[in-house]
Amino acid sequence: MRQALSDLSSEDFKTREAALSKLQLALGQQVRAMVSSSEDPEVQSRLVTLMQFNEGLSQWVLDTMKLPQEQRKKQFEFGLRAEILPVIASVYSHDTEKRVEGAHSLAKIEGVEATSLLVKLLDDQERVVYVAAMEAVCRGLGLTRRWGSPVIAEYRRQI
Repeated sequence: MRQALSDLSSEDFKTREAALSKLQLALGQQVRAMVSSSEDPEVQSRLVTLMQFNEGLSQWVLDTMKLPQEQRKKQFEFGLRAEILPVIASVYSHDTEKRVEGAHSLAKIEGVEATSLLVKLLDDQERVVYVAAMEAVCRGLGLTRRWGSPVIAEYRRQI
């Protein structure tokens, strides 16, 4: 695997293509091993959760790869920390409630990288998500005490 990763930057096109094929095959074999590991419904449910976690992380990696090199490096250093990985997966989840959870988790984390992820959630198409992100921003600014009850709680009462 390490050799294949190294070969991705080879000057030889065929070597790069072979390395990519090896890595794709390795990922496929990993998925095959997971999905064929058990027919137990509990195991299957946990595998779905794991695959959703992986999907969120993968989407974050794709977005992060588009950043300028210095920002990308900082975002990877931040996001690949063990305690941050679940937050990243939540922020990039397809599930609305998970993104809301991600906003709440980000509110507790200081730093530019966490703030940039909150900005992403401010653009979310689901109202409950961007309201949660706004609440997180306001909490970070110390505004929720002045407002009284959290905005998101009020929104949830209305729906």
